[in-house]
Amino acid sequence: HMHPNADPAELVAHLARHGVSVKATEVSFGEKNVTNILLVQAAQLRADLLVMGAYGHPRLLEFWLGGTTQDLLNRAPIPVLMSH
Repeated sequence: HMHPNADPAELVAHLARHGVSVKATEVSFGEKNVTNILLVQAAQLRADLLVMGAYGHPRLLEFWLGGTTQDLLNRAPIPVLMSH
């Protein structure tokens, strides 16, 4: 999940400058669970690491909306590198 203002092309170029081979893919999730989509994509790509931004919300908001960050940490079968 990228910040809404992030440019995938800039991220790909930045990683390429550091020797990381990257392919940006846009995935729509509609009403589906974001964690499920990320885990399915990771499995399909045979990824061995998931990198994502971590965003926290007040506990009450997390309770009502659920938290993708926490959900992913609880369920990911591969290592997750998070940045805030």
